[in-house]
Amino acid sequence: MILKEIIDMATEYDTINEIEINKILYYIACKHSKYGIIDKNNNIVLDLIYDNCKIWAETYEFIAFKQGNKYAIYSMVQKKFITDFLYENISYIFERKCFVVRKDNENMLIGTDGRKIDFPVICQNNFINEVLSQIRVIRGGYPISNGKKVGAINTDGKQTIPYKYKTLTAPSEGLLVAVNSNDEQGYIDINDNVIIPFGKYSKCHSFKDGRAKVYSKKFGNIYIDKSGKEIETVKSEEVMIDKKILEKSYEHIVNGNPNVLKTGFDEMDKCLKNVDFGSLILISARPAMGKTALMLGIMYNLLKQGKSCLFFSQLNGMEYIIRRLLSEISEVPMSDINNSENLTQEQKEKLKQAKEELSTLNIVLFEHKFYIEQIKNKIENYTPEYIFIDNADLMDDFEGSRRIDTFSELKNIAQDNNCIIFTTCNLSKSIEEREDKRPMLYDLKETLKSYMVPDVVMFIYRDSYYNIAEEKDKNKAEIIIESNKNGCLCRFNLAYMNGKFYNLQEV
Repeated sequence: MILKEIIDMATEYDTINEIEINKILYYIACKHSKYGIIDKNNNIVLDLIYDNCKIWAETYEFIAFKQGNKYAIYSMVQKKFITDFLYENISYIFERKCFVVRKDNENMLIGTDGRKIDFPVICQNNFINEVLSQIRVIRGGYPISNGKKVGAINTDGKQTIPYKYKTLTAPSEGLLVAVNSNDEQGYIDINDNVIIPFGKYSKCHSFKDGRAKVYSKKFGNIYIDKSGKEIETVKSEEVMIDKKILEKSYEHIVNGNPNVLKTGFDEMDKCLKNVDFGSLILISARPAMGKTALMLGIMYNLLKQGKSCLFFSQLNGMEYIIRRLLSEISEVPMSDINNSENLTQEQKEKLKQAKEELSTLNIVLFEHKFYIEQIKNKIENYTPEYIFIDNADLMDDFEGSRRIDTFSELKNIAQDNNCIIFTTCNLSKSIEEREDKRPMLYDLKETLKSYMVPDVVMFIYRDSYYNIAEEKDKNKAEIIIESNKNGCLCRFNLAYMNGKFYNLQEV
């Protein structure tokens, strides 16, 4: 739930960022460009006297505050600074529970107790600058690149695998999956010894619990042990038809889907009537077309129906999200909210009512950049029916050194948690080079590995975005559903006024 006190604090301070330590809520607050910490009752925990601060998505246990041009590290558990203001820059390394700091133009490591950690000199360039700055340290070693080929270093920072491979995974149970110049896969150890020959298998996975899944030309998908011996065939999932699922499908066909998605937009609901829990819906457009506005409109309509929602903002802070929601509910334009001195008395009253309504809705907001695993944990903790992720294309697409398919992972999360996930992402700039700038699935090639991953792909197109002087269709937005696994493809218009979407008949 959004507490009424949070909304009140959002109006008192320039910005507030929620953090949770040992199940207790605190807020990093900024007022008159000075930062500090307050608790949920608006009591001062750390005076608002600092010039800037840094927080890390992996943990809120430590916060870096800046005074002048130097940072110090504050412990939220101990409620005190563990270092003096000595450092020009700070990064937190979650996997190693330590910090990379820069002091007098030199990088060094310090522990969570504030003490310096000795580390080999070779690490100054190869390890700290290249690896730790990315905050992806993996136990047992780490792949590094010279921009052309990939090698690896061990945990002492010594380069033990030269730059010779196309790709390397991080070590798992002592072995790395390597791809050589002939595009063959094999398994090596951190000292570049070949353990399982290149070319013997393909589609090689990392080892877990002493075995790894690979593809054999002779046997298909199999599991092997660390000697390369075939130990088990991967069985296909052949199962009898589940009678409960059969009955559920029949009931949906005959009597309609009781979980039908009601977005509040009539034409959209007709197109998405077969969408069920476990679905991923992608809303995409060029910047400033209204992606966030449409997502917030759908979310607000669901919240009014008593649904539970989580909202993740990959780009914007808590105060910005709340302002957008207040604008959505009150129908007071964001341009007026951002210039509050020009608000009329009627608008102020609408905003007051919107604040009261917002404080009763079943929604939890999260700001800052989140990783897939963190989003998964939040969803499992809160068990919402609907999740909204704004700017999902900005999410980190690595786990350690392994590149992941963000949207495939989100689809899996939706299925595993029986919820519907809405995401937004930007379209390729190449669309601007066409005469007809209406989006197509092809324009997602830089974002999606396959447009078949989302259950629904929805585009927004506003002609007035490109033809500002034209009065015709000035307040119309064309919604293009270009991919829909459980329904038809369709196009329809919505009204778009003052940053908010409406059904045409409502204006």
